[in-house]
Amino acid sequence: AIFADFFPNEKEGAFANIILFSGTASTLGYALSVSGALECEEVSKHCIEYSDNSIHNVLVMEIVIVAVAILSIPSFWRAVWMFRQEGGSDDLSIEISLLDGLDGG
Repeated sequence: AIFADFFPNEKEGAFANIILFSGTASTLGYALSVSGALECEEVSKHCIEYSDNSIHNVLVMEIVIVAVAILSIPSFWRAVWMFRQEGGSDDLSIEISLLDGLDGG
């Protein structure tokens, strides 16, 4: 829904952004899984045995997920700021009011 709000007149742009982010996440997950970065020698607190008897380090994926989630907050604030600067429509009223409440504006 956010992509549609940011690209109200460019459906192709919204779709392209969704595909870009989805594809990037899938590629990163695949690259980490086949590169051996997630493999462990033995079961431990962060190394879990899967049903195929392989042992994977879930801590790496947890760190990646948390880091991306933290980076997404200022990125979204920046996108809303840029949208406002370009004279974007008021379709983002819910999101903007939430941001105004968070930053005291």
